Amino acid sequence: MSSVTILDIANNLGTSVATVSRALNGRSRVSAETRSKVMQEARRLGYKPKMGVPLRTVGLMTCPPDEYIVHVNSTMAQVLSERGWVVETFMPRNAEEVLKRFLDGVVIMVAPEDIGIPEETLRLFPSIRFNWPGDKNVHGVVSDHVESGYLGARELLEAGHRRIAVITCPRPHWAVCDRLEGVRRAFAEYDAVFNENLLFVADNESLPAAIDSAIEAS
Repeated sequence: MSSVTILDIANNLGTSVATVSRALNGRSRVSAETRSKVMQEARRLGYKPKMGVPLRTVGLMTCPPDEYIVHVNSTMAQVLSERGWVVETFMPRNAEEVLKRFLDGVVIMVAPEDIGIPEETLRLFPSIRFNWPGDKNVHGVVSDHVESGYLGARELLEAGHRRIAVITCPRPHWAVCDRLEGVRRAFAEYDAVFNENLLFVADNESLPAAIDSAIEAS
């Protein structure tokens, strides 16, 4: 099978080879709209730039860093680097930059509604969601939140506790539901009923107050 050329891209888009070349090389005198169209068509056709030994590059779409995110990002970068991959990091505010890069894949670490570009556009890349469930378009890798809720509750139930408070964050909703499913399963095994009044949902700002309420209630 012959390789895709910039002439193929130009013919498909009805534009000049010079325009396609400028768009692919990131040069000026090409509008953002034109560059986006050229890049999308290049990916769709399977065009690969000729640049000596090609680098394998992963785009990491991440969210504003906290201690957890920094740890995950650095671990991913280290593991990928050890395997000969390069990592480029993107935030929702500059997500469109993904469309201007030749990436071999994308790891999505933000909620689907926060990605910043249409998910159908991401289908131009091999992509996977980290810590978010997949769907018919994108694969996902998640923790077993049902099992974590179950194990945490079982540990306390085995110690003889029955009034057990659960404090959880509001997002993502599916993870909250999974954890509670695990908690309720553990209670059922001990012929006990989880007191729904001891469920507290809090974000970072309201967490201290939620902890105080949980302690007082339990």
